Amino acid sequence: MGDGMRRKPVVIGLAVVAIAGTAAAIYLLRPRPEWTKNGIATLRSLWIGSLPPLPPDPSNTVADDPRALTLGQRLFFDPRLSVTGKVACASCHQPPLLFQDGRPLAQGVGTTTRKTMAVAGTAYSPWLFWDGRKDSQWAQALGPLESPVEHGGTRTQYAHVMARYYRADYEALFGPLPRLSDTRRFPASAGPVADLAARAAFARIRATAAERARGKAAEAHRQQALALARRVGMAVHPAGTRSRFNWDGAALDGDTEAYVILHEAAHFVLAPPERRRLVDFGLGAGPDTTDRAAADRAARLPIVERDEDEAAASLLGILWEAALGQPALASLLDQNWLEGLDRSAPAHFTAVLRRLQLLGVVEAAQPETREIR
Repeated sequence: MGDGMRRKPVVIGLAVVAIAGTAAAIYLLRPRPEWTKNGIATLRSLWIGSLPPLPPDPSNTVADDPRALTLGQRLFFDPRLSVTGKVACASCHQPPLLFQDGRPLAQGVGTTTRKTMAVAGTAYSPWLFWDGRKDSQWAQALGPLESPVEHGGTRTQYAHVMARYYRADYEALFGPLPRLSDTRRFPASAGPVADLAARAAFARIRATAAERARGKAAEAHRQQALALARRVGMAVHPAGTRSRFNWDGAALDGDTEAYVILHEAAHFVLAPPERRRLVDFGLGAGPDTTDRAAADRAARLPIVERDEDEAAASLLGILWEAALGQPALASLLDQNWLEGLDRSAPAHFTAVLRRLQLLGVVEAAQPETREIR
């Protein structure tokens, strides 16, 4: 009886193996459909390698020069062709991802409003960009390099990059570069400002005072700033409270200058809920924080993200100052917005403004409306 019971699992197991083997044999020996010649031809026609040679391009005399190909490839992967020194063409057009980036919206120095396009085979396309607004590769390339949310740089900045890092390669193809040492003709960063919103925002800031208010005017500005802070949802410590932090994770230190209050209110608006509970928003010590060690221990953001958040809060606070008729220009100067030794100041201003626009917080700073959203 016991031996019979022990043999049953063995018999069942052999039966299962036999059935599986029979099924596998049937599958392997079944007639398989074959590709027809027409089907194979159709597939081959869709392969990029089946495209015919490009016709000569009278607008590009180096199109077939292998030296130009090598130079173009190096430029494609060079992040120095951006305002931050961190964004290359290949940052979005990644070869392993079919020259896309796998994101719903492209991410350059800011976030764009459209998905990255694949660029393989674009030389054959009569129209470029999703909306077909460019009709040649050279025209298309002019846009992203100076876009405030893509590369964010300027044309003279790129000329200096070429002169410093690619002079020999460039001159072998196109002849001598001009003397870029004449900074009056070729400043470190210059180009047309096509962003009308950035131009209008800067004009509003420039129309304000370059000196801080004093006395009664300064106190009136502080009260305006406190009212704004409360409207965006910030709690404020009672007057006279001795706080060790600008923002202690629960309430704002209101015994400070108006521009500092607006700067902290901007951080509050930009911070996600979890960072609003942290000392100085998890960014490290604020300007009036006395317990700097505790604030620095509470820091959560990496340095790069911290710098981006600081820039956004700085500009949003300055825009609020301008909207309230306060000395926004003084803050712009104090916070180094006009310094651009290692980046284009106008392009950086435009890129940060664009980020604020995409977040939907800029409208609160317009002079025609004081509503905080």
